Amino acid sequence: MVTHPSSKHPDLVTPDGKIVTLQRGFQKPLTSTLLIEKISPCFLGFSLSQNEIFFNLKSTFAQLGVQTETKKINLSPVFHTAEIELEFLALSPTGTMLLECLEIGTFVGKLFAAAQSRRVREPYDIYKMFGKKNRQGEPLLSLGKKGDYSDLKLERWEESLIAHLPLEPGNLYYDRSIELMIPTIAKALKRPCAKIRKFLNLMQIYNRSGVRKVREGELLLVKTAPLHIQTVFARVAAELLPKGFKHTAASVLQPDTCASGDIYEFYGTSDETIDRVPLEFYTLSS
Repeated sequence: MVTHPSSKHPDLVTPDGKIVTLQRGFQKPLTSTLLIEKISPCFLGFSLSQNEIFFNLKSTFAQLGVQTETKKINLSPVFHTAEIELEFLALSPTGTMLLECLEIGTFVGKLFAAAQSRRVREPYDIYKMFGKKNRQGEPLLSLGKKGDYSDLKLERWEESLIAHLPLEPGNLYYDRSIELMIPTIAKALKRPCAKIRKFLNLMQIYNRSGVRKVREGELLLVKTAPLHIQTVFARVAAELLPKGFKHTAASVLQPDTCASGDIYEFYGTSDETIDRVPLEFYTLSS
């Protein structure tokens, strides 16, 4: 899925962080320290508890079968930096290949501040955006060809409003040529502005009759109908996924998503089939 939150909203997201240390061990997970610099003084994460700050993995890693587990986050409001201890996990053969190419200086992801004060709680705050456009004529919020909310299922969960996005039939998998491109992709990840996600789409094959189940040692790629989001951040509500399903750490949709068939990455073990993706929303202003 799209996971590059806009730097236009520095109170909710940081710049991308890069690897400054990398430890490889025999039969041990790959671990690293990530450094994020030049964080805005207005970043809400400086005043939030640790359980409200999430590391958001770049979608390129997730779509190739790499997952990260955040072990520790050290934020410095004085120096405007963050150090993050990460553990890397390969979810598929392509993920294993990408981790073998990982180097110091690689940009991996950023922090997202899931502030309680920014959570969307009322259906009206979502419904009111449908049918409206920004100055460039782009929809503020729309889903699919109809561009309305008739396909959305909204429900309240704890202190959030949850939108259940319907998935398109089937799943996606890669052409074998992806194996030849992984070293090049790894090099491109050392450039923070490189546009890799669209390149990955060229090698993803859509299997309309594919089963949307998760199995151990495999990555499940699925997609939604074309989606526009202009006025909120969205984040996968992992607690509401079917039993046995896990979503990667690439879980945040940015507020400039335009007509993209967003891809979601799942792993785990389950006999159930997933039909919808639960999203919670965060406003751009308090």
